[in-house]
Amino acid sequence: MSQTDPQPRQTRSDWDRRAARALRVEMARRDVKCGDLAKLLAARGCKASAQSLRSKMSRGTFSASFFLQALDAMGCQQVELGSLGAGTEKATQGGPRTAAELSG
Repeated sequence: MSQTDPQPRQTRSDWDRRAARALRVEMARRDVKCGDLAKLLAARGCKASAQSLRSKMSRGTFSASFFLQALDAMGCQQVELGSLGAGTEKATQGGPRTAAELSG
C-alpha cells in the first residue's frame, strides 16, 4: 500500500456487514432461504427460527462459530472473500466463484 492510496479504516460494524454479506451470498448461491437454514441447523442441534436468522443477518451480529455452523450446514466448503466489500456483484447459484467472476 502506497502513501498516495491509503485504505480507509474499517470499523467493527463494517466487518459485521461483510460477515453477514458472506453468509447471504453463500445462501443465495445454494438457493437456501432462512427457513431452510433453520431446518438445516436444527438437524445439527442448533435451534434458531427463520425470524431469528433474518434478524442476525440484518444486524450482522453473529459469532464466528455460528457463521461456520451455517456454512457447514449448507455444505459450503469454500468462501470467496475478495469482493465482499464492493457490494456491487449479485450472488448466483453454483459453486465457488473467483473474484474475477464475481466482479465481471
